[in-house]
Amino acid sequence: MARAHRSLIITLGLMVSLLLPMELFAQDNAQPDSVAPAESEIVIAQQQRPRPRRTQQRPRTQRPRTQRPRTQRPRTQRPRTQRPRRQQNTRCPRMVNTPVQIGMGPAAQFISGPIQQDQVAHLGGQLALTGVMLEETMRKHWRCFPVKYRRLLGKPQEVRAKPLVASLVPSELIVSPKIKNTGIYGIGWHLIGFGIAPISGPVRFDLKLSLPVKYMYIHSDTLFDGPMHFLRPGLEGKAELEFMVTNDFLLSLGWASQLFIPQRVGGRIMELGSIGDSIWHIGQAFVKFHIRVPYESALPR
Repeated sequence: MARAHRSLIITLGLMVSLLLPMELFAQDNAQPDSVAPAESEIVIAQQQRPRPRRTQQRPRTQRPRTQRPRTQRPRTQRPRTQRPRRQQNTRCPRMVNTPVQIGMGPAAQFISGPIQQDQVAHLGGQLALTGVMLEETMRKHWRCFPVKYRRLLGKPQEVRAKPLVASLVPSELIVSPKIKNTGIYGIGWHLIGFGIAPISGPVRFDLKLSLPVKYMYIHSDTLFDGPMHFLRPGLEGKAELEFMVTNDFLLSLGWASQLFIPQRVGGRIMELGSIGDSIWHIGQAFVKFHIRVPYESALPR
């Protein structure tokens, strides 16, 4: 009996030892099927949860920084690129064409006082020498002229000037032989003067003011005994109308009035007289023919 009990116990132990591993193996195989749905639900739930909104970050207050003085490094000077040179036509030339205008023509002298009562007019002539800066030259080289001249002129226009050397050349000549009782021979200079041209172009109108000096040798059979020498400085106003026939030939006519310190007719040079018996005004009616001679001069600086 004891052996029977022992064999029964041994068989039961063997059966238990065989059955326990199989149950454990079955449990291990069934565990994933039970856990998988729970994990998928968690993952889906996590995907469906709304993401939290990001809170706006507050702007940070920047503290003012103290700027430290920076030491400037010496910069290397870059070579300047040379600009292309202007064409030769736009440069300022050293010499420009300034033709000299020479005017000559007859003039009739009307001398006040007893001389005009004896003979109304006496014959003479006029000579004018002026340098001309042409309007086309002014337009072409307008920027080459100094600012003071451009401000004075305002716009490019023809400018005429009389050189100082030309002032030494006589501008008047009186050759009037005795026709009735009185004959006059004289000469005159215009040392200083200026003028304006209210009208310019092919037709030009000039107004001039100058300081003449005049000498006349006068002899008469009825007015006084012996010759008379007249020498006086004076003041002259002139109005002249000029017509341009061609670029190098012009024609002008005009009137000039000369006022002098009165000198008594028949008296000496230093002798004064009243207006009725002295020479104090000489009027001139003239016609002049002008030609222009090419000449080059330096631009004013």
